[in-house]
Amino acid sequence: GDFAGARAAYTSLASTNPSDIVVLGRLGAIAARTGDSEAVRTIDQRLLQWPSAYAFGQPSYWRAHLAALSGRGSEAVSLLHGAIAQGYRPMDLGIVTLHEEGDFAGLWKDPAFRELVRPRDGAATIP
Repeated sequence: GDFAGARAAYTSLASTNPSDIVVLGRLGAIAARTGDSEAVRTIDQRLLQWPSAYAFGQPSYWRAHLAALSGRGSEAVSLLHGAIAQGYRPMDLGIVTLHEEGDFAGLWKDPAFRELVRPRDGAATIP
C-alpha cells in the first residue's frame, strides 16, 4: 500500500483532532507495517496512558493491533480480551470486525485467537 500517503493523511487528521483514538491507532499500525519501531513504542505508550473514561476498551484494542503487527501474537490476543472486558464490542462497532481486520491476519494460526473469534451460541464468556 501507499504507507507514506496514508501516514501523511493520518498525520494531518491527528493535527486537527489529537483526541481521535482511531487516527492514533492507524498511525501506529502504519508505523508497525513500515518497521518504525520507535513510533510504535511512542504510540503504544500514548495508548497505554489514554484516559479510560468512556474509552470502551479502544486503547487496548489498538495496542492489540500494534502487538499483532509486531509479531507478538499472545500479547495481541491478551489485549483483545482486555479490550472486550473493558467494553469494546467487536461485532457491532464499525464496518470491519476482528474476523476481517487485516492487522490480525497473522493471528489466525493462533488457537487462542481462533477461540476468541469462533461463532457462539448466546453471549460470549470472556475469561
